[in-house]
Amino acid sequence: MKDSATIATRLKRLIDEARSQKEVARMAGVSDGTLINWARGLGLRESKVREVARNLGISVEWLRDGAGDEDAELAAFRARLSARGTGSRRALQFARERAGLSLRDLARLTGYQAAILEQLENGSIRASEKLIETLCHALPSLAKEDLMEGSDYPMIVSESGPHATHGAKPHMNLPPGVTGRNVPLLSMAQAGQWGADHSDALYDYTAIFAPNVDDHRAFAIKISGNSMEPALNEGDFVICSPEQPLHNGEAAVVRTRSEQVFIKYWEKRGDRIILSSANDDYKPLEFPVSEIAGAWPVVQHISSGKVKRQH
Repeated sequence: MKDSATIATRLKRLIDEARSQKEVARMAGVSDGTLINWARGLGLRESKVREVARNLGISVEWLRDGAGDEDAELAAFRARLSARGTGSRRALQFARERAGLSLRDLARLTGYQAAILEQLENGSIRASEKLIETLCHALPSLAKEDLMEGSDYPMIVSESGPHATHGAKPHMNLPPGVTGRNVPLLSMAQAGQWGADHSDALYDYTAIFAPNVDDHRAFAIKISGNSMEPALNEGDFVICSPEQPLHNGEAAVVRTRSEQVFIKYWEKRGDRIILSSANDDYKPLEFPVSEIAGAWPVVQHISSGKVKRQH
């Protein structure tokens, strides 16, 4: 859009106010990568500006055009930021920092991976009771009630539609011949750690109904960012089936040994792996086969409640 450069300037101003690019991305409801692109003046569509402004607590007129009182807009943003600063995820961060520990330090003390602890601390997932008790043992100033109160996310998931609590039986009337199961809904970081032995810390007990999926290791993730548009749009869900073979040209969740996780089109060329985006603005990524730690094919794409099979 024509004012993307000035929008980028105002987004950078908000990042400076929050002192955290990640926090502004979470408030806006987008991935870090998407916010980085916007702050560079790339990729923010007119249709998205209103939603982003609402999430950030500012007016669309100021974000888009710079109209209005900037001091008042920044005050409104700080108020929204402060409101997010209460609750369980902040309690964990404060307790960790009070103990003088980094996320890696806490990972060593608890036996849980730093990526999972970061997801919990930034509000992307909920913890299991087992993980909470482990954290409280490692951080004596942290009370179990601080993390069990559900102040950032509701602890009860509505099971009237495709969403459910992980492990619950589907409460849906299915057509004849159609089967299905609730599969765990993971973040990208969680998906990178998903394996045969499902630790109860690796998901937040939210699930998505996947029709005609029998793989008991199957999982779902929610798309963030625009690298796979228009094939997979931000906010869509995909179902991955680790039991299914992965073929060239298919979409997959791919994890590298350096713990990067991507959703890309997969192609194996000799001893190299090429990961391509649907969006031409993103260049293909290339890795040696030895750098790939895992790859799980996308077997279903759920957009606006409609299921599209990928195989």
